[in-house]
Amino acid sequence: MCKKAQKTKTQQKAYKKAYALLIVVFLLVIFTLLSIRVVENISLSNNINKLKYFNIQANIHMSKITKYINTHSKQEILQLDTTTFLNDNRFKLIIKQSTTQPNIIFVKVVYKDFANMDIAITRGTKK
Repeated sequence: MCKKAQKTKTQQKAYKKAYALLIVVFLLVIFTLLSIRVVENISLSNNINKLKYFNIQANIHMSKITKYINTHSKQEILQLDTTTFLNDNRFKLIIKQSTTQPNIIFVKVVYKDFANMDIAITRGTKK
């Protein structure tokens, strides 16, 4: 009887250790999932802030080209060297004349480094 009681005590200790290990593994999984979620949110927030910055920068370039359009002739606008006008290698300036209405000029400011995303501001301006 003494050996049987001793066996049950060792089994109980083994069960307690197994339950403790199970709880530790369960808590580890929960905290890992939570930490992954936090890191994803921080990364997404940083990307959103970067996109906001590029949108603001594109708006600044668009206002600069709008002022240029309002003060220059249509011929000067269409012959504008777009690479030197912005002084910013990250953006590309596209100026096109409308095919259906020749007095409308389309202006587009595009961020170059995004392959899949086109941060573009387009305006049609009568000239």
